[in-house]
Amino acid sequence: MKYKIFAILIMASFLASSCEFLDSSATRIYIVNHTNKKIGYQDSYRKPVSEDTLLQMYPGIRGVKAYSSDTLWAPTMSDWKQELSDGSYLQILILDTDVYSTKLDHHKYNWNDPDLIDTLRNDVTVLQRYNLSTQDLEELHYIISYPPTEEMRNVIMWPPYQESIQSGTAQ
Repeated sequence: MKYKIFAILIMASFLASSCEFLDSSATRIYIVNHTNKKIGYQDSYRKPVSEDTLLQMYPGIRGVKAYSSDTLWAPTMSDWKQELSDGSYLQILILDTDVYSTKLDHHKYNWNDPDLIDTLRNDVTVLQRYNLSTQDLEELHYIISYPPTEEMRNVIMWPPYQESIQSGTAQ
């Protein structure tokens, strides 16, 4: 019995010393909708950041009800600092779910068609695109808002924050 406890303790200390600890505050991002309409979002992380070619069948579109929020968890039992540690950015597209749900029927598209991206761009309204670094996420306390808030003015986004202010969509 003593040997089993001793072996378990040694194994546990070995596992703990060999694992990188997760930053629990960086395991989730909150997507906050400050509008009176449901929005959708789709995320992807990559390097380099492409244009708005993120629209695809997978990952799917997640919805956020009016004046509500949703949680985007870091994948693979990781945290966002680790996922983006190679210099990648997290790209988040905010979508008009009314347009998305009525115009984009997944079954009518050939997802292997190279012209599909142009079709998606024509059919789906991207309200906002954010390209977020780990520094951006930390400064925003892992809270991403739509429309963009004053705290988000330095984030790479399209349309740019200044245009969002002029159009009245920024807060």
